[in-house]
Amino acid sequence: MEPIEENRNRLATLTVSGRESLAACRALQNGLRKLKRDVLAQILTLRTRTRKEAREAMATEPTLRNLWKRRKEIVDDAVDNVREKLTGEESEDEDAEALEAWSEINREVDRRLERLDELEAELARAAGEDVAKRPSVRGRPRSSSDSADDDLYAAVGAESQEQRRSRRSCPECGTAIAAGDRFCGRCGQRVG
Repeated sequence: MEPIEENRNRLATLTVSGRESLAACRALQNGLRKLKRDVLAQILTLRTRTRKEAREAMATEPTLRNLWKRRKEIVDDAVDNVREKLTGEESEDEDAEALEAWSEINREVDRRLERLDELEAELARAAGEDVAKRPSVRGRPRSSSDSADDDLYAAVGAESQEQRRSRRSCPECGTAIAAGDRFCGRCGQRVG
């Protein structure tokens, strides 16, 4: 979790004090926005990897060996869940912990950006400048568990559209064909 700690340290250096100049306020906003982009990229990478692993796990043919392996995974998960309920200890799921850590950094960046927007407006009024209206994080309805920004949704949407465009299937058996494949991996039909 080294990158998480590194970004927490970056966040700690980007603190908001009440006595900022307008230029310092805007520089701090730019630093927080850059951090937010980096955090959202990490969240997207983590979610993409998780989805890819899930797709790969589901794409295998159901051989007896795969079914027994899957059965063992389900039993192990059930045992972990029972142990968690009985002892109160949570099982270690690194991806879930990492996603929560990145999401917490993202929420803190949003809180600080919101405070900076208010501070910028006050400082600009005092200096006699106009402040460009930006969409506020607070203005959009969000559930408390949903900390992702529209940037993340746009990136995920673009990724899924690209996957749909590049997805092909075998005209003979209907199996998904990866980009660049010339033959179907299941039936051998020439597709490219």
